[in-house]
Order: sequence, then C-alpha cells, then structure tokens
Amino acid sequence: MTPFLQEGRLDPAEAGKSSKPKNTKSFIYRSQVMDALIKRAHKVASLKSPVLLVGEQGAGKKLLALQIHEKSSRHYGPFISIHCGSLAEQVLETELFGYKGDDATPSKEGVLQKADGGTLVLEEIGSMPFYIQDKFMSFLKMGAVTPVGSHRSIPVNVRIIYTTSNEKKLTEQGGLNRTFYNYIKNIRLEVPSLSKRKEDIPDLIRYFLSLNLNSSEGHRKKWDVTEQAMNALKCYRWPGNVRELKDICERFQCFVTNNEITVKELPHQILNTDECVVQVSYDPTLSLADINRLYILSALKHFPSKKRAANALGITVKTLYNRLHEYGVFDRYAIHAENID
Repeated sequence: MTPFLQEGRLDPAEAGKSSKPKNTKSFIYRSQVMDALIKRAHKVASLKSPVLLVGEQGAGKKLLALQIHEKSSRHYGPFISIHCGSLAEQVLETELFGYKGDDATPSKEGVLQKADGGTLVLEEIGSMPFYIQDKFMSFLKMGAVTPVGSHRSIPVNVRIIYTTSNEKKLTEQGGLNRTFYNYIKNIRLEVPSLSKRKEDIPDLIRYFLSLNLNSSEGHRKKWDVTEQAMNALKCYRWPGNVRELKDICERFQCFVTNNEITVKELPHQILNTDECVVQVSYDPTLSLADINRLYILSALKHFPSKKRAANALGITVKTLYNRLHEYGVFDRYAIHAENID
C-alpha cells in the first residue's frame, strides 16, 4: 500500500470501516459503492459485449474503461480513446474509419484499425452524428471497417466501450439512433459522482498530494491537512468530481508553502457554499460571544502554540492575546508552548 496513507493528522479509519483503502491501478477507494462498481467491472471484463459507462464529467469513466481493458483477455492489445464531441463531423469519420489515400495524400488507418485486438473507448457517444452512427452500426454488424474513399472492407476485432455524462441526451431527439442505443445499453455501469463517495475523499487527497504534481524535485514532500480543512473538503459537493479534486491538490502544491493545508488555503468555492455550513443545534443559553470564546479556547487546547491556533482561527496572535485578556484567562495560557513552532 502506498506511503501516503500514513501521512496527515486524520486517522484513516475515519473514512470508513476499513482502516486501509483499496488500491487498484486506476482507483483508490474504500466506499461500498466503488467496491461494488469495481467488482461488477471485473465481471464485465471477461465478456465480449459492449459496455456503456455513465457518470458525470470528471468522475472517472475513462479510468474504469481502462480497468475493464486491463482485466480482460485483451489487456495485451492497444487501449485507445476518442472523444466524439471534440471533433468536427468529417474529422471524426476519418479518425474512426481512416481513409484511402491518393497520389498526393497517403492512406491513414482509423482508430478502429489501430485498436484491433484491444479496446476502443468512444467518449461522449451521444455527440456522434447520425450519419456516422449508421456507418458505425454497419461496422458492428460486419465486424469490418471500410475506410473513407474505399470500397474494401478490413476485418477488425475490437471491443467497444461507450461513455456518456448525459444519458438522457442519448434518447432525446438529436441523440442516438434507437437501434444503436438499444445495442449499447445492455451492459451499463454507472460511475458514482464524488459527492456519493465522500468517504474516499481523504485518501484521494493524500494520494494526489503524494504525487507532487508540481514538483521538479526528486524527493516527495509530506503534506498535512488540518481536521477543519478536511471536513470542509469532504462536505463540498465537487461538481467537477475527482478531476476537480486533483486540480485543487495541484493548487495546494503551488501555493501552500509550509506543507500544512488549513481552512485559509481552501478556494472560495469550497468555503462559500451552503453545503459547508457546519450543522449545529441552536442553544438559547449561549450568546455569539460565548460561542466565540469556547471556540477560541478549544483551538488553544488543540494546537501546541498560540501562533498555530491564531493561524487556524484566521486571526493575528495580537488579536488572540486581546481575546485572552478579555476572557480573563491570559495567565492560564501565558506558558502555552511557543517553542514547538
């Protein structure tokens, strides 16, 4: 198991019943929903049937496709992906099927030929134009590719995995041919959004930080995430899913200089959201001043020095001293260990 699991303040057991996450080549997880998905994916890997992967953008559909490929008998063959919505129609057609050259232009193999013996992933299949869908269905029936400008069919043995971030679009007008959709939906796996597997977030954060995404140094830095910061990261909705989480960790490595990630280092979109409001019950016996006092004193008990407590609270040490005088407890904390910093 990778070393990052032992780093940081939080006990790894807090994220679930297991003390250690499961680690495949493509996924790190401890959640039951991911465990069930990986098990289903491994069963599907042994089949020849096409697979439809459904999930939000950034959730890991392409990684799951790679997992299926690597667990299949085709793992020795090529693994190729192409995004159906990122190319113009004519370009997509030639990229898929290739084209026959002439005296001025050499012939080109399409990805269907290049993936022969392996796996081809068609990302965002709902963006495939109708006329290409018709040609693709002919390929599926015949098991052979006809390059653009050619009349010769070339036999190809390739497994197709389809992905979509908007399954509803597949059945709407302008989506997929009904026959095509019925063919690809038979084996369907749904990749959960990060908001549905929040117990995986601490392990993913530790993993991404352990990669040193922005470091050109040969050694790995050790990172620490405070409990408050981790709680905020766990309650955020993550609309960009694991991809967004990885980007946030890269930002930490760019801008956090002391290798400790506190609430102050979190981006505004994580803090300025209703999901991250701490849920507490109202106590009519406590005023706001009472709550501030209790929270500040709790911070002093949690941190080994007033400087670190002040940093975590987002106030200066001078302001902290003023609060302690105001509360009449300055003398009690006067010998608070300052040499630890």
